[in-house]
Amino acid sequence: MIKRGKLQLFSLVLIFFTCELSFFIRVTDANLSRTVDPESNNFLKLPKSNGSPIKIGHFNDGGTSLSMGITVVDNIAYVADYYQGLEILNVSDPSDPVEIGQFFDGGWAADVKVKNDIAFVADYDSGLEIVNVSNLESLNKIGSFYDSTNGGYCNSVVISQEIAFIADKYDGLEIVNISNLASPHKLGQFIKGDVVGLDINGDLAFLADREYGLVIVNISILSNPTEVSIFSDGGHPMDVRVIGNYAYVVDYDQGLEIIDISSIQNPIKISVYNNMGYGHPYGLGVKNDLIFIADGDDGLDIVNVLDPWNIEPIASYDTNGRSYDVEIVENLAFVVDGSNGVEIFDISPIYLNDTDTSTTTETSTTTETSTTTETSTTTETSTTTETSTTTDTSTTTDTSTTTDTFTTTDTSSQDLILNDLSWLPYPIIGGIVVVIMGSIFYLKNKGNAIQTRKTGELSEYTDLLDQQFDDWDAKVDQKEGKKLR
Repeated sequence: MIKRGKLQLFSLVLIFFTCELSFFIRVTDANLSRTVDPESNNFLKLPKSNGSPIKIGHFNDGGTSLSMGITVVDNIAYVADYYQGLEILNVSDPSDPVEIGQFFDGGWAADVKVKNDIAFVADYDSGLEIVNVSNLESLNKIGSFYDSTNGGYCNSVVISQEIAFIADKYDGLEIVNISNLASPHKLGQFIKGDVVGLDINGDLAFLADREYGLVIVNISILSNPTEVSIFSDGGHPMDVRVIGNYAYVVDYDQGLEIIDISSIQNPIKISVYNNMGYGHPYGLGVKNDLIFIADGDDGLDIVNVLDPWNIEPIASYDTNGRSYDVEIVENLAFVVDGSNGVEIFDISPIYLNDTDTSTTTETSTTTETSTTTETSTTTETSTTTETSTTTDTSTTTDTSTTTDTFTTTDTSSQDLILNDLSWLPYPIIGGIVVVIMGSIFYLKNKGNAIQTRKTGELSEYTDLLDQQFDDWDAKVDQKEGKKLR
């Protein structure tokens, strides 16, 4: 019985250490995010973030302000304020944004894009307005486009070269030639349901249609856009961004949906994220492997989409208003927050080792020239690095603009394990549980063995007494027999 107890204890300890090893591996792997090498499209492991965005600035001019859309160019933020038109802010000091210009002609500004000192304002029922912003002290409208085929409302706009693609709600997708800014004219139109957001990728337009879902349109012939396919799950898409083989759709009812568009004729939803709060997402921004969701009353949500099949929430910030859109510029997130104006966040804490590439790297190939290049160096694993300063080495890029470089260190996972000891209490607790359970098993089996031994001794003593009584009875019977004779 003692041997069987020891065997049970040994088996329990063996199972524990097997589980602990598995748990340790899982925890270590969980603290290593996966990213995609842009060259090979393979998943690579990188330390992931545990940080949160930090609010550093805020602008609100009060009154009837309702910030809906935003574009930031060269430290100037162009804000589409629904009731106050186009507002222009100097955000060179993000902690203290200052209004430096405004254009308002009575429309309802819902979105804005800026190209070459020209602002294209989606002005809802006033159509697309074109404003010269080269002189901030004298903003003037130089052109406009409006089409009321079905009572359209210009809700969103994307500018590509000399073409404006407009999400015009009930007038669908409007394709407008803007080569002559003073006299833009329509090239083509695709009418479906209620188009409120869009993105352009090559010869395809991806429409967020609140009635039909994600509608994919072939725009290779601008005068004759044609439907390619539709993805619908009964929700109400508000906006969309396309990156590679995936369309990231924010749906008013369902949250963030990732649609696999590798087969453009058959888009398939592969994952969805919904924080189950009170908000409804309206817009989104993208930076590397992170999606920033303007989640209405729930503020700003940030998720990791390194693995598109497994969306991972990273951080969130509950703003004081209703978030409609977000613009990501380097390490800053600009959130248009409805009646709360514009909120500015530092998102650098979200990234680990974002700018540290000074340690020795392990590479499979390196650049063969020390001349200035605009591409990232090739390495086995990738750590996103963004820099606005000039570097001059033979294996890095020399640039004054933001670039993505991909490097890795041999000790990234080791440093992460040593620095992040959040896993440590679990094996300690597990060890204590094993000791307690082992002690119980051991004492129980030892007690059983002692009880069995005592039972055996008592049985032998009882048998001995029974034998003695039998002998005594035999002797008594013998004596009684003699007396009867």
